[in-house]
Amino acid sequence: QQSSPRKRWISENMQIVKALVNDRTLRFNASAGYSYMPGTLLRIDSTSQHIDQHATKASINAQFRHKLLGKLYISYLAGIDYNDQRFYIRKDMKEAGHEDYQQLNSYLQPSLNLQRNSLKWTLSLPLRLISQHSGHQHLTKIIAEPSTRIEYQLTSSITAKGSYQYGWRPAMLASFTEVPVYTNYRSYTTGIGEFYASESHIGTLRLEYANPIDGLFVNVDASCSYQDKMPVYNNFLDGLVYHSEATGEYRSNTSWVLGGRLSKSLGSMKFLMTLNGQMARTYSTAMMNGQQWPFRYDNYRAGIRFSLRPWQILSIEESSHYQYGKQNSSDNHALDSRAIRSFDHQLKIFILPKNWQIEWTNEMYHSNDQSVSFNYFSDVQVSYRTKTIEASVRMSNIFGTSS
Repeated sequence: QQSSPRKRWISENMQIVKALVNDRTLRFNASAGYSYMPGTLLRIDSTSQHIDQHATKASINAQFRHKLLGKLYISYLAGIDYNDQRFYIRKDMKEAGHEDYQQLNSYLQPSLNLQRNSLKWTLSLPLRLISQHSGHQHLTKIIAEPSTRIEYQLTSSITAKGSYQYGWRPAMLASFTEVPVYTNYRSYTTGIGEFYASESHIGTLRLEYANPIDGLFVNVDASCSYQDKMPVYNNFLDGLVYHSEATGEYRSNTSWVLGGRLSKSLGSMKFLMTLNGQMARTYSTAMMNGQQWPFRYDNYRAGIRFSLRPWQILSIEESSHYQYGKQNSSDNHALDSRAIRSFDHQLKIFILPKNWQIEWTNEMYHSNDQSVSFNYFSDVQVSYRTKTIEASVRMSNIFGTSS
């Protein structure tokens, strides 16, 4: 794959903040940008595809914040976002298709913020008027996306947090276009050809314990997310290439995640150790041989990390993680996948004599997946720094390992 001419882009951002009397604040933001990304791809059948992608974005908004009552503040955010996307495709120097998409997003977002004693609470209700246009399609829609966050300090060491957010995200041009677009030399995708938007509901809970005197910190996190209106694709072999085609059907995902983290520091040699773990389970569907099947995806991860500095010129960091992943289908166990178990390790050694820094990085990965069962790489970087000069030399894969 090659690009000719090279990609180009330009952007500009501006922000003005004005503090007013009586705890009032006025903010003004404006930004604009344009990007051009050309590319040529040689396909497996020895033909070529050239694509020119153009994107223009502009945004302007203003925010005003003032006290409503006591410790209760209200803010208003109003603005307009504009997005223009276009692409032109040529196959063997002949035009094969083009597409354009424009989106205008006008919004007003009132937010309430309360901070009183041990309680912090925020409630937002963005109202959006979204207008979309592409070819002969046109759609205008009003959307409300409520969200809220709450934080309460139970004791001097324990804090509880919770949040909820609803999201509505319209698909961009590359996701819905029916024009065949090659993603690599033997795969191409065609979209559904019409506007769609995915919806999401996300809820989180978090419990934090912090004891700086003993150097002990603990976090426990739980979350649940539901995503809907995601298109289903059917994948099949079309001659020599793989075709991913939108079927016109939609699917949903439900995910549950539980995780935790524990950190302990010791004054001796600046030692810090961290233990972390996460369990995730996702329920979804996938298209197999023209039929949708329900699937459950399990993913578990556990790790340990430590760092210490026994001397002023020597610092050591090490991390190791274990990961387990498996796919199961309750309706057709023939579609179950083999469990993949993997380990990854990283060891960094820093030598810091005066203005010099020598960094030696070692990375190792091994798993029961025979295609990538073992990998080891080692890199060295030597740097010299003063107040006016900085120079460095980096040597990658110094042992020349290929696996």
